[in-house]
Amino acid sequence: MGGQELGEHQAELLLQVLENYNVAPKIGWHTGDNATSNNTTLQHLEQLLYAKGIIINAKQRRVRCIAHIINLSLQAFLLASSKEALEAAFAEAAEVEGEEIMNTFSDVLAERQKSEAGQRVAEKAQAVQAQSSESRGQTGKRRRANTARSVASQDSITDDFVGIENIPALRKLHSLAQMLRNSNIYMDLWRDTVRLQLGIDNRTRWNSWYYFIGRAKRMKPQIIEFMLQHEIALGANRLTGEDWQILDRAHQFLETFAEATLYTEGKSSISQSLLIIEILLKKFDNEKFVLNKYYSGADEVPAYGAAILLDPSSRRAYLDTFWKPTWVDCAIKAAGKIWDEEFNTRLPADAPLIQDSPAREEIEMAKLDSFAKYKAKQRPEYASPGAVDDFYRFIDMYPIDLDGVKLTPLEWWCRSTQRRSYPRLSHMVITILSIPAESAEPERVFSGARRTCSWSRLQLIPRNIEIIECIGDWLK
Repeated sequence: MGGQELGEHQAELLLQVLENYNVAPKIGWHTGDNATSNNTTLQHLEQLLYAKGIIINAKQRRVRCIAHIINLSLQAFLLASSKEALEAAFAEAAEVEGEEIMNTFSDVLAERQKSEAGQRVAEKAQAVQAQSSESRGQTGKRRRANTARSVASQDSITDDFVGIENIPALRKLHSLAQMLRNSNIYMDLWRDTVRLQLGIDNRTRWNSWYYFIGRAKRMKPQIIEFMLQHEIALGANRLTGEDWQILDRAHQFLETFAEATLYTEGKSSISQSLLIIEILLKKFDNEKFVLNKYYSGADEVPAYGAAILLDPSSRRAYLDTFWKPTWVDCAIKAAGKIWDEEFNTRLPADAPLIQDSPAREEIEMAKLDSFAKYKAKQRPEYASPGAVDDFYRFIDMYPIDLDGVKLTPLEWWCRSTQRRSYPRLSHMVITILSIPAESAEPERVFSGARRTCSWSRLQLIPRNIEIIECIGDWLK
Protein backbone atom coordinates (compact mmCIF):
# COMPACT_ATOMS: atom_id res chain seq x y z
CA MET A 1 0.00 0.00 0.00
CA GLY A 2 1.51 3.33 -1.08
CA GLY A 3 1.79 6.50 0.98
CA GLN A 4 -1.40 8.07 -0.45
CA GLU A 5 -3.51 4.93 -0.03
CA LEU A 6 -2.00 4.23 3.40
CA GLY A 7 -2.82 7.72 4.65
CA GLU A 8 -6.41 7.53 3.44
CA HIS A 9 -6.84 4.09 5.00
CA GLN A 10 -5.46 5.35 8.31
CA ALA A 11 -7.87 8.29 8.23
CA GLU A 12 -10.84 5.96 7.78
CA LEU A 13 -9.71 3.77 10.69
CA LEU A 14 -9.09 6.83 12.84
CA LEU A 15 -12.56 8.16 12.10
CA GLN A 16 -14.05 4.84 13.22
CA VAL A 17 -12.25 5.12 16.55
CA LEU A 18 -13.35 8.74 17.01
CA GLU A 19 -16.97 7.81 16.32
CA ASN A 20 -16.85 4.71 18.54
CA TYR A 21 -15.83 6.88 21.49
CA ASN A 22 -18.08 9.76 20.39
CA VAL A 23 -15.22 12.29 20.43
CA ALA A 24 -15.08 13.32 16.77
CA PRO A 25 -16.34 16.88 17.52
CA LYS A 26 -13.57 17.23 20.13
CA ILE A 27 -10.64 16.27 17.93
CA GLY A 28 -7.45 18.08 18.89
CA TRP A 29 -3.93 17.89 17.44
CA HIS A 30 -1.88 15.11 15.85
CA THR A 31 1.71 14.48 16.99
CA GLY A 32 3.70 12.29 14.62
CA ASP A 33 6.93 11.81 12.73
CA ASN A 34 7.94 13.22 9.34
CA ALA A 35 6.20 10.59 7.17
CA THR A 36 4.06 12.12 4.41
CA SER A 37 1.39 9.50 5.14
CA ASN A 38 0.66 11.47 8.32
CA ASN A 39 -0.06 14.56 6.21
CA THR A 40 -2.31 12.51 3.94
CA THR A 41 -4.09 11.00 6.95
CA LEU A 42 -4.99 14.40 8.39
CA GLN A 43 -5.96 15.86 5.02
CA HIS A 44 -8.29 12.95 4.30
CA LEU A 45 -9.64 13.03 7.86
CA GLU A 46 -10.40 16.73 7.37
CA GLN A 47 -12.52 15.81 4.33
CA LEU A 48 -14.29 12.97 6.15
CA LEU A 49 -15.11 15.18 9.13
CA TYR A 50 -16.28 18.02 6.89
CA ALA A 51 -18.84 15.64 5.37
CA LYS A 52 -20.17 15.14 8.91
CA GLY A 53 -20.32 18.87 9.66
CA ILE A 54 -17.09 19.02 11.68
CA ILE A 55 -14.50 21.56 10.49
CA ILE A 56 -10.78 21.28 11.24
CA ASN A 57 -7.65 22.65 9.57
CA ALA A 58 -5.39 19.65 8.97
CA LYS A 59 -2.27 21.73 8.38
CA GLN A 60 -2.68 23.64 11.63
CA ARG A 61 -3.34 20.44 13.59
CA ARG A 62 -0.09 18.73 12.50
CA VAL A 63 2.51 18.69 15.31
CA ARG A 64 5.96 17.24 14.61
CA CYS A 65 7.49 14.82 17.10
CA ILE A 66 10.33 16.75 18.76
CA ALA A 67 12.31 13.56 19.45
CA HIS A 68 12.37 12.76 15.72
CA ILE A 69 13.52 16.31 14.96
CA ILE A 70 16.34 16.09 17.50
CA ASN A 71 17.55 12.77 16.19
CA LEU A 72 17.31 13.76 12.54
CA SER A 73 19.51 16.74 13.37
CA LEU A 74 21.92 14.38 15.11
CA GLN A 75 21.99 12.15 12.01
CA ALA A 76 22.89 15.27 10.04
CA PHE A 77 25.92 15.69 12.29
CA LEU A 78 26.89 12.04 12.00
CA LEU A 79 26.52 11.53 8.27
CA ALA A 80 25.77 14.67 6.25
CA SER A 81 28.43 15.96 3.87
CA SER A 82 26.46 18.82 2.29
CA LYS A 83 23.16 20.69 2.32
CA GLU A 84 22.24 18.95 -0.94
CA ALA A 85 22.74 15.59 0.76
CA LEU A 86 20.37 16.64 3.53
CA GLU A 87 17.72 17.76 1.05
CA ALA A 88 17.95 14.44 -0.79
CA ALA A 89 17.73 12.53 2.49
CA PHE A 90 14.64 14.48 3.58
CA ALA A 91 12.94 13.82 0.25
CA GLU A 92 13.53 10.07 0.53
CA ALA A 93 12.67 9.81 4.23
CA ALA A 94 9.36 11.61 3.73
CA GLU A 95 8.06 8.66 1.73
CA VAL A 96 8.37 6.13 4.59
CA GLU A 97 7.26 5.99 8.21
CA GLY A 98 8.15 4.68 11.64
CA GLU A 99 11.67 3.32 12.15
CA GLU A 100 12.20 3.33 8.37
CA ILE A 101 12.47 7.14 8.49
CA MET A 102 15.75 7.00 10.39
CA ASN A 103 17.01 4.10 8.26
CA THR A 104 16.19 5.81 4.97
CA PHE A 105 17.55 9.18 6.12
CA SER A 106 20.85 7.58 7.17
CA ASP A 107 21.10 5.36 4.08
CA VAL A 108 20.65 8.27 1.67
CA LEU A 109 23.26 10.35 3.50
CA ALA A 110 25.68 7.42 3.44
CA GLU A 111 25.10 6.86 -0.29
CA ARG A 112 25.62 10.55 -0.98
CA GLN A 113 28.90 10.37 0.92
CA LYS A 114 30.15 7.50 -1.23
CA SER A 115 28.95 9.11 -4.46
CA GLU A 116 30.53 12.48 -3.65
CA ALA A 117 33.73 10.79 -2.45
CA GLY A 118 33.97 8.73 -5.64
CA GLN A 119 33.47 11.82 -7.76
CA ARG A 120 36.21 13.68 -5.88
CA VAL A 121 38.59 10.72 -6.24
CA ALA A 122 37.99 10.60 -10.01
CA GLU A 123 38.47 14.35 -10.40
CA LYS A 124 41.72 14.35 -8.43
CA ALA A 125 43.05 11.35 -10.33
CA GLN A 126 42.27 13.06 -13.65
CA ALA A 127 43.99 16.22 -12.42
CA VAL A 128 47.12 14.27 -11.53
CA GLN A 129 47.16 12.56 -14.92
CA ALA A 130 46.66 15.88 -16.71
CA GLN A 131 49.54 17.49 -14.83
CA SER A 132 51.80 14.57 -15.72
CA SER A 133 50.73 14.28 -19.36
CA GLU A 134 53.92 15.95 -20.65
CA SER A 135 56.16 13.28 -19.10
CA ARG A 136 57.70 10.69 -21.48
CA GLY A 137 58.77 7.09 -21.15
CA GLN A 138 57.69 4.02 -19.25
CA THR A 139 59.06 5.35 -15.95
CA GLY A 140 56.87 8.40 -16.25
CA LYS A 141 53.83 6.25 -16.94
CA ARG A 142 54.47 4.10 -13.87
CA ARG A 143 54.94 7.23 -11.77
CA ARG A 144 51.65 8.70 -12.98
CA ALA A 145 49.78 5.46 -12.34
CA ASN A 146 51.24 5.12 -8.86
CA THR A 147 50.41 8.75 -8.06
CA ALA A 148 46.81 8.34 -9.23
CA ARG A 149 46.40 5.15 -7.19
CA SER A 150 47.88 6.90 -4.17
CA VAL A 151 45.41 9.77 -4.45
CA ALA A 152 42.49 7.37 -4.87
CA SER A 153 43.64 5.26 -1.93
CA GLN A 154 44.06 8.27 0.34
CA ASP A 155 40.70 9.77 -0.58
CA SER A 156 38.94 6.43 -0.16
CA ILE A 157 40.07 6.53 3.47
CA THR A 158 39.19 10.16 4.19
CA ASP A 159 36.26 11.03 1.95
CA ASP A 160 34.33 7.81 2.48
CA PHE A 161 34.27 8.58 6.19
CA VAL A 162 32.78 12.06 6.38
CA GLY A 163 31.27 13.22 9.65
CA ILE A 164 31.67 12.47 13.32
CA GLU A 165 30.45 8.88 12.99
CA ASN A 166 33.41 7.93 10.84
CA ILE A 167 36.35 9.72 12.39
CA PRO A 168 39.05 7.17 13.29
CA ALA A 169 38.29 6.82 17.01
CA LEU A 170 34.60 6.12 16.44
CA ARG A 171 35.30 3.89 13.46
CA LYS A 172 37.65 1.80 15.63
CA LEU A 173 35.05 1.48 18.38
CA HIS A 174 32.44 0.44 15.83
CA SER A 175 34.82 -2.13 14.33
CA LEU A 176 35.52 -3.54 17.80
CA ALA A 177 31.79 -3.98 18.41
CA GLN A 178 31.40 -5.71 15.04
CA MET A 179 34.29 -8.08 15.79
CA LEU A 180 32.68 -9.08 19.09
CA ARG A 181 29.31 -9.58 17.46
CA ASN A 182 30.73 -11.74 14.66
CA SER A 183 32.96 -13.97 16.82
CA ASN A 184 31.73 -16.11 19.71
CA ILE A 185 35.34 -16.78 20.72
CA TYR A 186 36.23 -13.11 21.11
CA MET A 187 32.88 -12.40 22.75
CA ASP A 188 33.64 -15.01 25.45
CA LEU A 189 37.12 -13.55 25.96
CA TRP A 190 35.60 -10.07 26.15
CA ARG A 191 33.14 -11.14 28.85
CA ASP A 192 35.94 -12.69 30.89
CA THR A 193 38.03 -9.50 30.73
CA VAL A 194 35.57 -6.60 30.52
CA ARG A 195 32.38 -8.10 32.03
CA LEU A 196 30.16 -5.57 30.27
CA GLN A 197 28.12 -5.89 27.08
CA LEU A 198 29.49 -3.22 24.75
CA GLY A 199 26.55 -3.24 22.35
CA ILE A 200 26.73 -1.39 19.04
CA ASP A 201 25.47 1.83 17.47
CA ASN A 202 22.00 1.61 15.95
CA ARG A 203 20.46 4.09 13.51
CA THR A 204 16.90 3.60 14.72
CA ARG A 205 17.71 3.72 18.42
CA TRP A 206 17.83 7.33 19.51
CA ASN A 207 21.17 8.48 20.97
CA SER A 208 22.73 5.05 20.45
CA TRP A 209 26.17 6.56 19.83
CA TYR A 210 25.99 8.46 23.13
CA TYR A 211 25.20 5.34 25.15
CA PHE A 212 27.62 3.24 23.08
CA ILE A 213 30.56 5.54 23.88
CA GLY A 214 29.40 5.89 27.49
CA ARG A 215 29.61 2.14 28.05
CA ALA A 216 33.11 2.08 26.59
CA LYS A 217 34.23 4.95 28.83
CA ARG A 218 32.93 3.24 31.97
CA MET A 219 35.09 0.17 31.28
CA LYS A 220 38.12 1.94 29.79
CA PRO A 221 40.81 0.10 31.88
CA GLN A 222 39.33 -3.32 31.09
CA ILE A 223 39.01 -2.48 27.38
CA ILE A 224 42.64 -1.32 27.25
CA GLU A 225 43.67 -4.63 28.87
CA PHE A 226 41.59 -6.58 26.33
CA MET A 227 43.20 -4.70 23.44
CA LEU A 228 46.69 -5.42 24.77
CA GLN A 229 45.87 -9.12 24.99
CA HIS A 230 44.51 -9.25 21.43
CA GLU A 231 46.61 -6.61 19.70
CA ILE A 232 47.27 -8.72 16.57
CA ALA A 233 43.59 -9.55 16.02
CA LEU A 234 42.54 -5.92 16.44
CA GLY A 235 45.22 -4.59 14.11
CA ALA A 236 44.60 -0.94 13.25
CA ASN A 237 41.39 -0.90 15.32
CA ARG A 238 43.23 -0.66 18.62
CA LEU A 239 42.25 2.54 20.48
CA THR A 240 45.15 4.87 21.32
CA GLY A 241 45.35 7.49 24.05
CA GLU A 242 44.42 10.17 21.53
CA ASP A 243 41.42 8.09 20.44
CA TRP A 244 40.14 7.97 24.02
CA GLN A 245 40.40 11.76 24.23
CA ILE A 246 38.33 12.06 21.05
CA LEU A 247 35.76 9.64 22.48
CA ASP A 248 35.51 11.84 25.60
CA ARG A 249 34.88 14.95 23.48
CA ALA A 250 32.40 13.12 21.25
CA HIS A 251 30.50 11.89 24.31
CA GLN A 252 30.31 15.43 25.71
CA PHE A 253 29.11 16.73 22.36
CA LEU A 254 26.38 14.08 22.06
CA GLU A 255 25.26 14.57 25.66
CA THR A 256 23.17 17.63 24.84
CA PHE A 257 21.16 15.70 22.24
CA ALA A 258 20.56 12.85 24.70
CA GLU A 259 19.48 15.27 27.43
CA ALA A 260 17.18 17.12 25.04
CA THR A 261 15.52 13.82 24.07
CA LEU A 262 15.03 12.87 27.74
CA TYR A 263 13.65 16.33 28.46
CA THR A 264 10.81 15.76 25.98
CA GLU A 265 9.68 12.52 27.61
CA GLY A 266 7.06 12.03 30.29
CA LYS A 267 5.12 15.14 31.22
CA SER A 268 6.62 17.49 28.65
CA SER A 269 4.30 19.21 26.19
CA ILE A 270 4.75 21.23 23.03
CA SER A 271 5.44 24.32 25.14
CA GLN A 272 8.97 22.88 25.45
CA SER A 273 9.42 21.95 21.76
CA LEU A 274 10.47 25.33 20.36
CA LEU A 275 12.49 26.07 23.49
CA ILE A 276 14.55 22.91 22.91
CA ILE A 277 15.12 23.73 19.24
CA GLU A 278 16.19 27.28 20.15
CA ILE A 279 18.71 25.93 22.69
CA LEU A 280 20.19 23.53 20.14
CA LEU A 281 20.32 26.26 17.51
CA LYS A 282 22.20 28.55 19.87
CA LYS A 283 24.64 25.87 20.93
CA PHE A 284 25.40 24.30 17.56
CA ASP A 285 25.66 25.61 14.03
CA ASN A 286 26.14 22.57 11.79
CA GLU A 287 22.66 21.10 12.25
CA LYS A 288 20.85 24.40 11.61
CA PHE A 289 19.54 23.21 8.26
CA VAL A 290 17.62 20.36 9.89
CA LEU A 291 16.40 22.33 12.89
CA ASN A 292 15.46 25.39 10.81
CA LYS A 293 13.37 23.17 8.53
CA TYR A 294 11.01 22.50 11.44
CA TYR A 295 11.54 25.75 13.35
CA SER A 296 10.54 27.86 10.35
CA GLY A 297 7.47 25.66 9.83
CA ALA A 298 6.20 26.22 13.37
CA ASP A 299 4.25 29.30 12.25
CA GLU A 300 1.97 26.98 10.27
CA VAL A 301 0.82 25.36 13.55
CA PRO A 302 -0.47 28.09 15.92
CA ALA A 303 -0.49 25.64 18.83
CA TYR A 304 3.29 26.03 19.20
CA GLY A 305 3.12 29.76 19.84
CA ALA A 306 -0.02 29.38 21.95
CA ALA A 307 1.71 26.82 24.17
CA ILE A 308 4.56 29.24 24.92
CA LEU A 309 2.20 32.18 25.49
CA LEU A 310 0.02 30.15 27.88
CA ASP A 311 2.94 28.68 29.77
CA PRO A 312 2.95 30.75 33.00
CA SER A 313 6.76 30.54 33.13
CA SER A 314 7.21 32.17 29.70
CA ARG A 315 4.15 34.08 28.35
CA ARG A 316 4.73 37.00 26.00
CA ALA A 317 7.87 38.05 27.88
CA TYR A 318 9.69 35.03 26.48
CA LEU A 319 8.75 35.86 22.88
CA ASP A 320 9.67 39.53 23.31
CA THR A 321 13.07 38.49 24.66
CA PHE A 322 14.06 35.80 22.15
CA TRP A 323 11.89 36.25 19.03
CA LYS A 324 11.79 38.84 16.28
CA PRO A 325 8.94 41.38 16.68
CA THR A 326 7.22 40.20 13.49
CA TRP A 327 7.25 36.61 14.76
CA VAL A 328 5.76 37.70 18.09
CA ASP A 329 2.87 39.53 16.41
CA CYS A 330 2.08 36.55 14.17
CA ALA A 331 2.18 34.09 17.09
CA ILE A 332 -0.13 36.21 19.25
CA LYS A 333 -2.55 36.78 16.38
CA ALA A 334 -2.73 33.06 15.54
CA ALA A 335 -3.10 31.98 19.18
CA GLY A 336 -5.68 34.69 19.77
CA LYS A 337 -7.71 33.32 16.88
CA ILE A 338 -7.86 29.92 18.59
CA TRP A 339 -9.02 31.64 21.79
CA ASP A 340 -11.66 33.78 20.12
CA GLU A 341 -13.10 31.07 17.87
CA GLU A 342 -12.99 27.99 20.10
CA PHE A 343 -12.81 28.92 23.77
CA ASN A 344 -13.79 32.53 24.49
CA THR A 345 -17.42 32.08 23.54
CA ARG A 346 -18.20 29.18 25.85
CA LEU A 347 -17.48 27.81 29.28
CA PRO A 348 -16.43 24.18 29.65
CA ALA A 349 -18.89 21.68 31.04
CA ASP A 350 -18.84 21.15 34.80
CA ALA A 351 -15.71 19.05 35.00
CA PRO A 352 -14.38 17.91 38.37
CA LEU A 353 -11.57 20.07 39.65
CA ILE A 354 -8.29 18.25 39.98
CA GLN A 355 -7.10 18.23 43.56
CA ASP A 356 -3.76 19.88 44.18
CA SER A 357 -1.06 17.24 44.36
CA PRO A 358 2.37 17.57 45.98
CA ALA A 359 4.96 19.06 43.67
CA ARG A 360 6.81 16.33 41.82
CA GLU A 361 10.32 15.50 42.93
CA GLU A 362 13.18 16.50 40.69
CA ILE A 363 14.43 12.94 40.27
CA GLU A 364 14.83 12.85 36.51
CA MET A 365 16.00 16.46 36.31
CA ALA A 366 19.13 15.49 38.23
CA LYS A 367 20.25 13.73 35.05
CA LEU A 368 19.75 16.87 33.00
CA ASP A 369 21.96 19.32 34.87
CA SER A 370 23.82 20.69 31.86
CA PHE A 371 20.70 20.95 29.70
CA ALA A 372 18.84 22.63 32.57
CA LYS A 373 21.58 25.27 32.64
CA TYR A 374 20.92 26.12 28.99
CA LYS A 375 17.19 26.19 29.72
CA ALA A 376 17.75 28.60 32.60
CA LYS A 377 19.44 31.06 30.24
CA GLN A 378 16.28 31.15 28.13
CA ARG A 379 14.03 32.52 30.88
CA PRO A 380 12.74 36.07 31.24
CA GLU A 381 12.42 37.70 34.67
CA TYR A 382 9.76 36.29 37.00
CA ALA A 383 7.04 38.06 38.97
CA SER A 384 3.81 37.22 40.76
CA PRO A 385 0.72 36.61 38.59
CA GLY A 386 -2.72 38.11 38.70
CA ALA A 387 -5.95 36.34 37.78
CA VAL A 388 -7.95 37.50 34.73
CA ASP A 389 -9.92 35.04 32.63
CA ASP A 390 -8.77 36.49 29.32
CA PHE A 391 -6.08 35.30 26.93
CA TYR A 392 -4.67 38.72 26.03
CA ARG A 393 -4.41 39.95 29.60
CA PHE A 394 -2.87 36.70 30.82
CA ILE A 395 -0.03 36.66 28.29
CA ASP A 396 0.91 40.26 29.14
CA MET A 397 1.48 39.43 32.82
CA TYR A 398 4.97 38.72 34.11
CA PRO A 399 6.06 35.05 34.09
CA ILE A 400 6.32 33.04 37.30
CA ASP A 401 8.99 30.53 38.29
CA LEU A 402 7.55 27.00 38.04
CA ASP A 403 10.87 25.20 38.43
CA GLY A 404 11.16 26.65 41.91
CA VAL A 405 7.93 24.89 42.97
CA LYS A 406 8.70 21.82 40.84
CA LEU A 407 5.58 22.02 38.67
CA THR A 408 5.08 21.59 34.94
CA PRO A 409 2.94 24.20 33.15
CA LEU A 410 0.12 21.64 32.79
CA GLU A 411 0.25 20.75 36.49
CA TRP A 412 0.06 24.44 37.38
CA TRP A 413 -3.03 24.92 35.23
CA CYS A 414 -4.70 21.77 36.57
CA ARG A 415 -4.61 23.04 40.14
CA SER A 416 -8.04 23.98 41.47
CA THR A 417 -6.97 27.58 42.09
CA GLN A 418 -6.22 28.22 38.43
CA ARG A 419 -9.27 26.28 37.23
CA ARG A 420 -11.54 28.51 39.32
CA SER A 421 -9.74 31.75 38.44
CA TYR A 422 -9.55 31.04 34.70
CA PRO A 423 -12.56 28.81 33.84
CA ARG A 424 -12.45 29.46 30.08
CA LEU A 425 -8.75 30.08 29.64
CA SER A 426 -7.82 26.97 31.65
CA HIS A 427 -9.95 24.93 29.25
CA MET A 428 -7.92 26.23 26.31
CA VAL A 429 -4.59 25.81 28.09
CA ILE A 430 -5.22 22.25 29.27
CA THR A 431 -6.31 21.34 25.75
CA ILE A 432 -3.11 22.71 24.18
CA LEU A 433 -0.61 21.76 26.88
CA SER A 434 -1.93 18.20 26.78
CA ILE A 435 -0.45 17.86 23.29
CA PRO A 436 2.61 15.63 23.75
CA ALA A 437 5.96 16.88 22.48
CA GLU A 438 6.78 13.51 20.95
CA SER A 439 5.01 10.46 19.56
CA ALA A 440 7.18 7.85 21.27
CA GLU A 441 4.48 6.58 23.65
CA PRO A 442 1.95 5.44 21.00
CA GLU A 443 4.83 3.92 19.04
CA ARG A 444 5.78 1.91 22.12
CA VAL A 445 2.16 0.78 22.42
CA PHE A 446 2.18 -0.48 18.82
CA SER A 447 5.48 -2.26 19.41
CA GLY A 448 3.99 -3.91 22.49
CA ALA A 449 0.97 -5.03 20.50
CA ARG A 450 3.28 -6.71 18.00
CA ARG A 451 4.82 -8.72 20.83
CA THR A 452 1.32 -9.65 21.99
CA CYS A 453 0.58 -11.00 18.50
CA SER A 454 3.33 -13.62 18.56
CA TRP A 455 3.51 -16.33 15.90
CA SER A 456 1.59 -18.70 18.19
CA ARG A 457 -1.20 -16.16 18.80
CA LEU A 458 -1.94 -14.86 15.32
CA GLN A 459 -5.59 -15.94 15.56
CA LEU A 460 -6.32 -13.22 18.13
CA ILE A 461 -9.06 -10.93 16.83
CA PRO A 462 -8.52 -7.14 17.00
CA ARG A 463 -11.08 -6.74 19.79
CA ASN A 464 -9.21 -9.15 22.07
CA ILE A 465 -5.86 -7.53 21.24
CA GLU A 466 -7.35 -4.18 22.26
CA ILE A 467 -8.57 -5.66 25.56
CA ILE A 468 -5.17 -7.22 26.33
CA GLU A 469 -3.31 -3.98 25.60
CA CYS A 470 -5.71 -1.89 27.69
CA ILE A 471 -5.43 -4.23 30.68
CA GLY A 472 -1.65 -4.26 30.35
CA ASP A 473 -1.56 -0.45 30.30
CA TRP A 474 -3.87 -0.17 33.31
CA LEU A 475 -1.67 -2.54 35.34
CA LYS A 476 1.50 -0.49 34.75
